[in-house]
Amino acid sequence: MIENYDANILKKQIQSDSLANRLKKIKQTSGVFETWGQTTLYNKILTDAESDLEEARGKITFYKKYPAYRDSVIRYMAEEMGALNKKNKAMTELEKYAPVLSELKQLEQEQARIHDQISLDKERLKQLNATYSVPFTALHLIEAADVPVQKSRPKRAIIVLIASLCGIMLSILAVFVIDNLKNSENRRTN
Repeated sequence: MIENYDANILKKQIQSDSLANRLKKIKQTSGVFETWGQTTLYNKILTDAESDLEEARGKITFYKKYPAYRDSVIRYMAEEMGALNKKNKAMTELEKYAPVLSELKQLEQEQARIHDQISLDKERLKQLNATYSVPFTALHLIEAADVPVQKSRPKRAIIVLIASLCGIMLSILAVFVIDNLKNSENRRTN
């Protein structure tokens, strides 16, 4: 068992290293630096930009009605352009790494599962090594077990037959009780 755990840990470590190299390569080519946080960051930037854009457009519409506030219209038009640029940059960044995002998340989850399994296997290996290195055995054979000649199990056919007969008898009894109750009710009403 110890040899099996050693081989299994080595195999999983190779898988983990392979996944880490794939992740690194994909992240470098797509410009992703942190899969989970980067999505949140760009979505927040995009939401803020859309909010700023709508706010600026609303103020431009309001101030266009009043020619005396020409400076305000110009200022909010500049804010609109800034928000539009911010939105376009966020969209460009999201579109750049969106095709690889699901693959990256899947690989990271797989790598996390492999790391967890490696940790469990290493702990089990430590336990096995500790058990193996103890000078006495943990099991003491007092009496050897005998192999049974005949398999012991419940007699299903008998159980089903008895349950069926009980069910039929209870059904007949229920019919008599219900009939008796109806007859006594009819006698009271008459």
